Amino acid sequence: MVNVKYRKLKYSVPTPWNSVYNMVGRAVELRKAIGIYISADSSKNQRLTKFLLSDYEWDQMEAVLTILHPFSKVSVKMQETARPKLERIFWVYKGLFDNIDDTLDSLDNGRLSSKPWSVDFSRGLDAMCDKLFEYYDKMVHPFAYSDAVLLDPKVKTVLFKHETFQKDGWEKVYLDGIKERYESYARRYPLPVEKSIPSKRPRIDVDLDDDDEYTKVVQQLSAEHKNKSEVERYLTSPQDPQTDTPILVWWRDNQHTYPRLAHMARDIYAVPATGAGVEREFSKSGRVASVS
Repeated sequence: MVNVKYRKLKYSVPTPWNSVYNMVGRAVELRKAIGIYISADSSKNQRLTKFLLSDYEWDQMEAVLTILHPFSKVSVKMQETARPKLERIFWVYKGLFDNIDDTLDSLDNGRLSSKPWSVDFSRGLDAMCDKLFEYYDKMVHPFAYSDAVLLDPKVKTVLFKHETFQKDGWEKVYLDGIKERYESYARRYPLPVEKSIPSKRPRIDVDLDDDDEYTKVVQQLSAEHKNKSEVERYLTSPQDPQTDTPILVWWRDNQHTYPRLAHMARDIYAVPATGAGVEREFSKSGRVASVS
């Protein structure tokens, strides 16, 4: 007896996310039980002995588990469908790239550099980084990712002031893009014409002094603010400090201030961060039995 809870081995399959991580994690958890089971093989040709892993191989398995852990953690979080996650994608990629860089540094110069398999693992991580870049590069053209960040009232333009986006001028590209796309919403959702309400008392004309600089400045600023589009007023206003307010709730509460931009926000945040949640629902639907 190895005093472990009953567990089934997991298998790596092409479709479910994190299946390799789950398979390796379960194997490491059952390492002692697997070793005892294989060593106890009493068959004539002892066919199970070829599956017995050495300490060297188990050491590699644990390293693989450590490398894949951030990817598993992020993918599970991004699969949530209860609230928008699209605005986090840029930051998720940055975290994954940073994690790969840290691991490569450890393999080349840190505590993992003494491992006999460090060179092979470095090559594998280089290939992993290249594959991640392939997916990241596909985010250049779809506007939903950048618009989701800008339409987050707690973030707005702050993320794109990071050096990652500044060096290639991406902040300007994303700002110009959202303003251009907003114009289509402005045409699609015209504001209602305000009806003038007759005054109940006679209007009193105030004779403003044309030389009053204060009055001129106030009138000018008021006119400039009125002439700004919704997206310009939104982006130039301070970030909302209410960090606990969900994004869609914020846009619901502020739709009277930004009516057309609120339409845009609802469309953007309807895009899921990943297709895993939707695919999972379709997979479940195939197992539903109906009685006629």
